Amino acid sequence: MDRPYPYGPIGVVRNPWKLWIVIILLSFLPYISIFFMVPLESSESNDPSENETEELDSMFFLTMILYIGCSVVVFIIEVWWMYTMYNELNIFRGYLHNPLLAACIPFFNIYAFYKYTEALEQEYNLRRMGKPPEPVLYCCLFFIFALGLPLLQSKMNELWNAISTYGDPMQEPPDSDHYPDPGYQH
Repeated sequence: MDRPYPYGPIGVVRNPWKLWIVIILLSFLPYISIFFMVPLESSESNDPSENETEELDSMFFLTMILYIGCSVVVFIIEVWWMYTMYNELNIFRGYLHNPLLAACIPFFNIYAFYKYTEALEQEYNLRRMGKPPEPVLYCCLFFIFALGLPLLQSKMNELWNAISTYGDPMQEPPDSDHYPDPGYQH
């Protein structure tokens, strides 16, 4: 679909809740794993043997490795997700921020999330679509288990589906017969 500047191609429709569930599960996996690693029975004597101490140390080490590994994977998934959403909006709407910097830099990513949500709200209002995303609410939900990400992705999916199904009202018609005003120029 060709659109006049600054409108580019629409983005990819993703299932945001599957990604969010993966993020939540990976975030809580180290804490859940502790219950399976800690021995349920304690020894009857108050003096733990050296084998029990080594066992607890190795369980602690494995838990820390799992915690660090899951944290890195969650960080990578969230940066990839924010980068792709921001990049799609940049391509569709025009350059707003560098998507990699907007996804990675602390505090700037909050500002960028707000600005991208605001840009999506403007697109909703331009097309007179349903309820637009609310930037302040989505930024607040961004701090609660990253709920702002799947909500923003859902709203982007609605926009992409509406444009691919009904066409983009912002797109110029193929011929000038649709414009009765002879003074209109393409």
